[in-house]
Amino acid sequence: MTWKRRRCWLLDCDRCRDGWSAYEDEPHLETREALQKYAESQGWVFTGDRALCSDCVKVETCALTGHVWGRWGLLTKVERIGEEPELTWSRYCKVCTTGEFDPPLKKR
Repeated sequence: MTWKRRRCWLLDCDRCRDGWSAYEDEPHLETREALQKYAESQGWVFTGDRALCSDCVKVETCALTGHVWGRWGLLTKVERIGEEPELTWSRYCKVCTTGEFDPPLKKR
């Protein structure tokens, strides 16, 4: 067994406080510059003293410019087998994937 002590840099998004996918391990790199370069290759944006992950960049973009809505489509929602399906129209933002429903979905 070999033990090694290492120091590394980690990065968290200033908006969501995470930013790394559940399918991807958080990178641990030896230099801040290497971590920033890797994060940028994954869609992160650095502005002054802020770092935003790729998902938060999309959310912030829509907050500034508005959503880019896709076409309306019919959505069928069934909570339980044998229950009458709930029909509603839905559309999703092409940038941040926020959804909009007409009529709004019932909250249970």
